[in-house]
Amino acid sequence: MNVEKMKQFMKENGLTPKDMANAAEINESTWFRKMNRDGDTVTVKEMNMIINAFGIPKEEAADIFFNEKLA
Repeated sequence: MNVEKMKQFMKENGLTPKDMANAAEINESTWFRKMNRDGDTVTVKEMNMIINAFGIPKEEAADIFFNEKLA
């Protein structure tokens, strides 16, 4: 996950770490740990839950959750 893009998304949409944790159905402290580990431990399930909860468009989701462009 591109943590900087996630932080930008959160800021632009007025979302807190608690909002993100709730969407992914994890503890807020777990969200902080995932963000501090460059988002490398965010699961596909958590990604999908966040994308669906906030209606993130596919291209924006790809920019946030994948560090490289998808084919």
